Amino acid sequence: MPNDKGKWLPAAPPGEWVFLLADANNTGLQKFVDGELVEVAPGDYLVTELDPATGGPNPLLFDLVVSPKGAKECPGDPKGGNLAAKVSVDESAAKAGAVTHLCAYNKAPGTGPKVTVTKSFVEERDGVVVWRIEPSAAADLLVWDAAASSCAEFNGAACGDLINSGYGKFYATAPGQYFLVEQKFEGTAEKCEVSNTVEWGTDPNGPRESLTVTYRCSGAPTLGWVLFTALGLVGVGSAWWVSRKVQP
Repeated sequence: MPNDKGKWLPAAPPGEWVFLLADANNTGLQKFVDGELVEVAPGDYLVTELDPATGGPNPLLFDLVVSPKGAKECPGDPKGGNLAAKVSVDESAAKAGAVTHLCAYNKAPGTGPKVTVTKSFVEERDGVVVWRIEPSAAADLLVWDAAASSCAEFNGAACGDLINSGYGKFYATAPGQYFLVEQKFEGTAEKCEVSNTVEWGTDPNGPRESLTVTYRCSGAPTLGWVLFTALGLVGVGSAWWVSRKVQP
C-alpha cells in the first residue's frame, strides 16, 4: 500500500488475491493466487483478477502489467486501465524455464486514483469537428455530449443515446475504449471557434463532472492531441509470478 505521497508499495501477506488463467478464447483453465508460480504449456493466455467474494472481476483492480524481467521492473507509477494481461509463451521459452512476472495494482475500497474523461481534437472537415472522448482509465461511467451529431464507439464503449440528449457508457472491463463524435458548426475552414463540453458521472440523476475544450479553425486546437494507448502486453515464459500492490 502507498505512503502519504501516494506511492504504490508491495501488499502483504501474500496469497490473498485470486487470479484466473484462461486460454486465448477466455475459457478459464485454473485459478491461482499472488505469489504462486503457475506452470503453463506453450500458447496464448489471458489472466484476469477475480473478486474473492463474488467470483466476478475484481472492481479494485487498477492495473495488471506484464514484466518479463521480474518484480524489479514493475512500474512505480502505473497508468491504469489494463484489466487483463495477455501473454504468449513460445516453445523455446518454455523449454528454458523462463518466468514472466505479473504486476497487479489494487485500490483499497472506496479510494484510489480518480478516473476522469478527456476530450481531444481529431479533425475538422466540411463544417464538422471530430472529437475523441475517453476515460483516463477503464471505469463504469455515463457520458453526455449535448453537441454531438454522431457517435462511433470503439473497444467496448457504448454510444447508447448519446446523440439523442441521453448518455453513452464506458465500462470497467473495457480498457482502451473511446468515442469519436462529430459536432456540426457554422463558419469556414479559415475562421471558426468550436467549443464542446463533455459531462460524466455514475448516476443518470446524480452529480456530473464536465470538461470544455475549444478548437479554432484559424489556429491550433486549444487542447491539442491527447492520445490514449493501452499498454501493449507482450511477454514469454513458462510461468507467471504475481506481485501485489495496493493504494488505500
